[in-house]
Amino acid sequence: MGRRPVFAIVLSVVFCASFAPIRAQDEQCRTSPEPQCQCACREVRSVASFAPRGTCRIIEPGGGACQLRWFDAARHNDEKVLNPNEAGALQRQFLDRVRSGNLPTKARDMAFLRVEMLEEKVRSNDIQLPPGPTPLEIAAAYLSIDPNKLESEPLLVSLLILLGPAVSGLASDAVAAAVVDYLAGEPNVILARLQSEKPDIVSIKAGSFEFTDISARGCLELVVRGEKPVTLMVKSPRAAGRNRCRE
Repeated sequence: MGRRPVFAIVLSVVFCASFAPIRAQDEQCRTSPEPQCQCACREVRSVASFAPRGTCRIIEPGGGACQLRWFDAARHNDEKVLNPNEAGALQRQFLDRVRSGNLPTKARDMAFLRVEMLEEKVRSNDIQLPPGPTPLEIAAAYLSIDPNKLESEPLLVSLLILLGPAVSGLASDAVAAAVVDYLAGEPNVILARLQSEKPDIVSIKAGSFEFTDISARGCLELVVRGEKPVTLMVKSPRAAGRNRCRE
């Protein structure tokens, strides 16, 4: 079987600077409805990161910048999900909303947005999964594959699992819908950027939103400007050695 994925996700939603800063929350963990840990930045109120388990490193270079990195975020084979029927419910519900049209997106023909399809792709690539894997674990495992072997549809499922519920909860459904439209609008372009070493930075206007795409090999990084500035990053092990996507 393949090696366990070591996965890092950074979700940064930049709100008004007048909010009081929060203290670091290293490895604040819970076990229900699924194993999950949270950490947050010391000075930048709105940055939070989640993982099934592991150790979180907080990096704050100043100037309102903050990065959260998870190491060894894979669940062991002897660690079971206590409530399997509830685990991953938010991720599945988000995909259901996109497929059914209940989230106001322009995306069409989204029947493939299913966790089961993604799990099949992961297993076909000989990637090890824990027993009863959650959607977050499956998405992280898929992104541990060599970027040149990724496919556009399972890549989209992975990114929506990781970003969709968090963006909807921390920002709004309107921002989440815009992110879906951006990622689903040109899936092969998104895939090509995650396979390229040094793609150009691009800015695209989409209705009332503007996307600045700073993605590079193994790492998605988007700045979304609309209601409020939103910075999203999903960084896979294949981007190891870079502090940010383009470094």
